Amino acid sequence: MVESYMMTKSSTTEIKVKSYHCSEMLFPKCDGYLTVTNKRVIFHGLADKAFWLDVLLDAIRNFLMSVISKIIKKRIIDDKPKSSSRIAIEIDLNTISGVSSYYGTKTNLIMLAIGILALIVPLPIYSQFRNYQARWRSFGMHHNFSIEILAIILVIATIAIGLGLLAYCRRQVFHLQIFSSQATGAPIAIGEGIGNLGGARATYALVGRPTISTDRMMTELGAMISDLKEMGDHAVELWKPKSFFSSLNNKK
Repeated sequence: MVESYMMTKSSTTEIKVKSYHCSEMLFPKCDGYLTVTNKRVIFHGLADKAFWLDVLLDAIRNFLMSVISKIIKKRIIDDKPKSSSRIAIEIDLNTISGVSSYYGTKTNLIMLAIGILALIVPLPIYSQFRNYQARWRSFGMHHNFSIEILAIILVIATIAIGLGLLAYCRRQVFHLQIFSSQATGAPIAIGEGIGNLGGARATYALVGRPTISTDRMMTELGAMISDLKEMGDHAVELWKPKSFFSSLNNKK
């Protein structure tokens, strides 16, 4: 977890209440974090720097910088940011007018249809292929075992692809919208339902899959925002994550 790193610079009177690792995507690798303070709700999306293209370009860039440094006999300061791609969205806590959320499963109908076809179609085609082979043999034509082995491999590969598509055509999804009275629409919208992602890979954190923290975030967020708006800083201790030792002291 890098929740502390995901936070923007806080003001002197700002207190971090809770952070959630709320979305992730495996390829490209990126993570989304929602952080609640006593003054703001902040979403950060961060793409992993260890992407093969980034590694290659960084190696080329470092090589060129070292060559140029030797030519001009002066060290070049590398001011490249820590992350390859990053997105940050924030809302003033006092302007939040509502929270809408959804959690469930989604079926990709195209993957489902292709997966079913990949299971059904190969066997009749292979059966027809065997019939043609029998006719060729009846006419005294040479039986080619390599073609038959290739056909069997193609049938097995197609069925394996079909099973894979059926296994992954259903996935968990969530959608969270935080509305503000000072903006149209929902300034923070995470999960399914986002349109064009643009070019920055960190924006994929907006449509990433849910994590183990997503369900808890959706359960707690509305009540947390309501308490912070009504009770101010007095609600901070109510919602701050309790350590193991503090929970033991409370039980005594």
